[in-house]
Amino acid sequence: SYRAYSVGMDGGPPPWDYLDKHTFEIASYTKVITAFTMQVMIGEGTVNPNKTIGEYLPECDWDSALSDDVRTITLEELRLQVSGLPAQPPNRAETNSPGGNPFGGYTVDMLCRSLVGLTGLPTRGRFSYSNYGYGILGYLLTLTEDADDPPSYEDLVREKILLPLGMNSTVVDFDDEHAAVGCGRGMKRGE
Repeated sequence: SYRAYSVGMDGGPPPWDYLDKHTFEIASYTKVITAFTMQVMIGEGTVNPNKTIGEYLPECDWDSALSDDVRTITLEELRLQVSGLPAQPPNRAETNSPGGNPFGGYTVDMLCRSLVGLTGLPTRGRFSYSNYGYGILGYLLTLTEDADDPPSYEDLVREKILLPLGMNSTVVDFDDEHAAVGCGRGMKRGE
């Protein structure tokens, strides 16, 4: 079964003025944008899909990792959702992020602590949906551009995907003031 949500009136014209004045959270569509960004970067020769988390995150204390497998996860495994990472970072609750962004305030130090604290990757090699894995992938893609001064995720996807496709109204940072009803940050599902 599935659920579909939309804006408009049954049988009526599309509410273009509503659409022009409101923003909508794209949520997990960012995974498609991230995967597409990675593909563009592979085509440019700036990303190697076989490079590992350990290579991108040398600042993590891999010597104390509870599982040696974690550092060997590749960008391609992250993109294909076969890395074996859990759906959410084990320490996500530490962020205590305001406004409902579940990853707001999640730092590189928190990322490293969560990765080295994983005891294994029980679903590695099999599809397993992971917001955690895609968050890591998006972050690692920013590091491939300029490790000393990496762009933000939003700047990266704007340069690689959004502007070339003319998607000038698509943003990553959500504008709460203009949020469509039901799309405000911090709202619970079904509200």
